[in-house]
Amino acid sequence: HDAATGEISGSTAVDVQYEDCPDDLAATFKALHPDRADAIDEHLVGDCDRDLFDYLNEEKFLVPGRSKTKYLDIAEDDGWTFVAGEGIRFLPPKIDDEDADAEFRDLIGAGCKNDDGTERPCIVRRYCDSCNRETHRDIYYKRLTPIPPFEQV
Repeated sequence: HDAATGEISGSTAVDVQYEDCPDDLAATFKALHPDRADAIDEHLVGDCDRDLFDYLNEEKFLVPGRSKTKYLDIAEDDGWTFVAGEGIRFLPPKIDDEDADAEFRDLIGAGCKNDDGTERPCIVRRYCDSCNRETHRDIYYKRLTPIPPFEQV
C-alpha cells in the first residue's frame, strides 16, 4: 500500500528452491512435522507402476498394446519418399528452400500415370501420428492444378 497515493499493489512472484530430501519424502515430512506425520501417507503411493497403470486406465482409459493407426512403419520400400516430418518423423529441414522446392516438384512429377496411361501428378501422403481423430491420420492428396512457381509460393 502506498500511503501517499492510496494505491495497493501485490505480487504473485515467489522464489522457490528445490532439493532432494536427505531420506525419502515421507520420512523427511514425518521428521519435520511429527504432529501430523500421518498426513503425508494419503498423498504417496507405494507401487508407482501399478498406481500409474490404474490411474491411466481409470482416468485416461489406457489400453495396453499398439494402436492400429498410430506410429505405423512407413518405409520407402513401400514406394513412399519422406519429404518432411515432425514429432517421431522429424527430418531436418533442407537448408536451401529452392533446392527443397525443386526436389518436391521432381517427386510430384515423377511420371505417375492414371489408369488410362495419361500422366498425372504423383500423390502426396500425409501421415500424422499425433492427430487425435483417426480419420485425419492418414491422408492422400492428389494435385488437381499445376504447382505455382517457387516465387509465388
